[in-house]
Amino acid sequence: MADEGSFAVFGGSDYSQVVGGEQGLKPFRNNPDIFSHIKAWALSGQGLFYGGPQIGTKGTYPAVIDTGSTVISVPGSLFQSLQAAWKEGVKDLDCTSDANFCQSLHKCDEIEKQLQPVGFLIAGGSQVGGETIFEINPSEYLNQDKEKCQFAIAENKLDKFNNKNFIFG
Repeated sequence: MADEGSFAVFGGSDYSQVVGGEQGLKPFRNNPDIFSHIKAWALSGQGLFYGGPQIGTKGTYPAVIDTGSTVISVPGSLFQSLQAAWKEGVKDLDCTSDANFCQSLHKCDEIEKQLQPVGFLIAGGSQVGGETIFEINPSEYLNQDKEKCQFAIAENKLDKFNNKNFIFG
């Protein structure tokens, strides 16, 4: 097997591919009743963090794991708080020109130092307290396009039944 290729494991687990090894796995309970209009596989999103402190309002938001997409999107009310926090560090942040993503005309490696990790609070875990913050660093949510740096965490703009969800693709 190539050192830098994709691979699949059938019938087992390769813990060398999991951050923190076997202890890095965090099981969560399914919460199918979190949607009022359908039964769906979802976790319980509880909030958003930026560089440590919680931003926006803590609440209960469906958190859908969407293996068919590569997008991370957050409920609009939380996204507004995140966007405001990003603007403090990135003065030319533009969240209107592109229909999906915020962007800057600076290179990602230049603005990365002015940004903080984003954390997602998920409830329902089997560990003590049942809540875990999954955090991603700026280098993991920034994408260098040809002439701009795009922020790969977007506002969930789905229909009125689904726009209050976290979506983790």
